[in-house]
Amino acid sequence: MALNDFVDMGPGSPDPRGKHPNIPKGWEPKIEYDNSGGVAITKPRELNQDDPEATEIFDQFNLNPDHWSITNLRRSSWQTFNGEWLESFRATFVPKAKFSQEMRLDAEALIDEVRKHKPSKRQAPTGDFTAVFAVGDTQIGKVDGGGSAVILDNMLSRFDASVYRLKDIRKLGYGIGEVVAPWLGDCLEGNQSQHGNAAAAGRIDLTITEQYRVLRRAMMYQIKTLAPMVENLVIPVIPGNHDEAERRGGIVRSYTDSWAIEAGVAVKDACEQNPEVYGNVSFIFPHPDELTVTLETSGTILAMAHGHQFGRDPVKWWQEQSHGRQPVGEAHILLGAHLHHHKVQDSGKDRVFMQVPALDGGSTWYRHRRGEDAKAGLLNFVTANGAWYEMSIL
Repeated sequence: MALNDFVDMGPGSPDPRGKHPNIPKGWEPKIEYDNSGGVAITKPRELNQDDPEATEIFDQFNLNPDHWSITNLRRSSWQTFNGEWLESFRATFVPKAKFSQEMRLDAEALIDEVRKHKPSKRQAPTGDFTAVFAVGDTQIGKVDGGGSAVILDNMLSRFDASVYRLKDIRKLGYGIGEVVAPWLGDCLEGNQSQHGNAAAAGRIDLTITEQYRVLRRAMMYQIKTLAPMVENLVIPVIPGNHDEAERRGGIVRSYTDSWAIEAGVAVKDACEQNPEVYGNVSFIFPHPDELTVTLETSGTILAMAHGHQFGRDPVKWWQEQSHGRQPVGEAHILLGAHLHHHKVQDSGKDRVFMQVPALDGGSTWYRHRRGEDAKAGLLNFVTANGAWYEMSIL
């Protein structure tokens, strides 16, 4: 292309950059969609302060506005070669059924499933060993793999299985006096992670308050199940990225501003109202604006962190925490969630990293990307004096 093509262009001259006159690259009018939704870029119009109505956008592409809902709208404005200002819009949309009241799960129906379970009273033996039942990535509200109904079934069935597993461990000769049952983050699907895109696209089947309500009642059911069986029941709760209550510009207001933490606090308050029944139950939360928990049980130091903090190399992160003399750096065992599959990695003389599987219904995004599905499960093992035994996935 010659220099003259960019010089002395009169009004109405075509844009030499492409076949669409006066339209920036990437904003040419088009639409791409399927049954799950799509993206449309509108035809240019004169610059206007008001966003277009949904009908105006859908009419351009012969789509019925009654069948679709816009989840995100972006505006681009530019000046043409003749000095006129134009604008276009990029609209992301999904089927309206995604938002209909009829399509949303009934949170009370899910909560009724919790109420139906009535664990029997049991004698609580004592002993010098601790049994750990680690919960990770429940992501209540996530639609994948059957949605919240499947997630709740995954949780309750594993809590029930914990009772039988505890009895089996004792038959093997381990005296279990304490149970540690950590909740390792991403308890809710939430609406903050991934910039809120999943929630905006309708990929949640419960509102945030409904997700929270199901979570705290599931926590309460786990406590009702395990508390009668042990001398001490310890419930550590740490936040994950999906649990974040608020994030602005990619920054959280406080790292402990978490729906998971709030659910744990609510259940703790409830247990304290009945010390005769739940006096053996204690909770541990991160210090304000922190993400991790470290505790000692039966001579073993346990640390807990969600994987959005340590990424794909937890051992390197752990080593750095130790070098910085952070509490988690003193642990024998580091428990983590976030990556949704089980993994055990020895490090050093008496240190091991354990990644817990998820209890959600799977990840359609990850299956599309990698072709794999992770099995749901709850991690269990026995520990004392820095060692671990009898690992099992329930």
